Amino acid sequence: MAIAKNPKVVMTSDEFVARLKTLAGRKTYYKNKFPDNMCFVHSDGRTSADCVCLIKAVLNGYDVNNNSAGYYLKPPYNITGDCTETELLCQCSDITDDFAHMGNKARILWMNKPNGHVGVYLGHEVTIDGKVYNVIECSSGWKGITYSYVDADGTRRRYRGSVKNCRWMKNGLPDKWVSYNAQNGANSQEKPKVDISMYPILKKGNRGEYVKILQRLLLANGCDPKGIDGIWGKNTNAAVLKFQRENTDINGKRLAVDGCVGPLTWGALYKNQ
Repeated sequence: MAIAKNPKVVMTSDEFVARLKTLAGRKTYYKNKFPDNMCFVHSDGRTSADCVCLIKAVLNGYDVNNNSAGYYLKPPYNITGDCTETELLCQCSDITDDFAHMGNKARILWMNKPNGHVGVYLGHEVTIDGKVYNVIECSSGWKGITYSYVDADGTRRRYRGSVKNCRWMKNGLPDKWVSYNAQNGANSQEKPKVDISMYPILKKGNRGEYVKILQRLLLANGCDPKGIDGIWGKNTNAAVLKFQRENTDINGKRLAVDGCVGPLTWGALYKNQ
């Protein structure tokens, strides 16, 4: 396999996790019928992807906002390289079999049974329909791109408290591509490459990881949203309007003061970072 010669930071850990969450719940075909492409979304909404292809696709720029059918990513895979599950883990740092101290950082999880498999520990728990999860993984032979749970001893469960399933064996930090410092907004000295075209259009009332990213950027630009909670309420709305009134886009034109965060406002937010 062709390992990337010069892996580089391409997104923050918040962005990495947010993009995976956007894909969670999508159905997959039993067999990847398009091996020359990491991910292919069919007209019925199902995705040809497996565990390592999903992660590589996200890191290499998979368009999580495009719901149309078609090829999302083609070779060359110039960030991660065209690597296997084991090779992906080998490109990580801090590879360990300790699952009790993974902390709050996104980590690649790895097992070699039955045929090799990887997933992503999110660094935090999420609750959906009363069930608690902390992992996103994908297999063409399972139901699709799914949430699951990893215990402190590496046991993989369908969700926290479910019956035992199997065991993850090692984990590592994907910090050749994912920045953990840049998620701290104004406190970070790192400026990861970001693709604004991948970002969703946000407005008042939205919630989620991208709202957190927005709030950190607003704070870093001197427009305090009064908290980084992932909820676009009145304070975040006021901060967005203040930013739009006081700033220009990357071409020097005044931003529209419309309370809507699209490509021009995203670009302006990142302009001075």
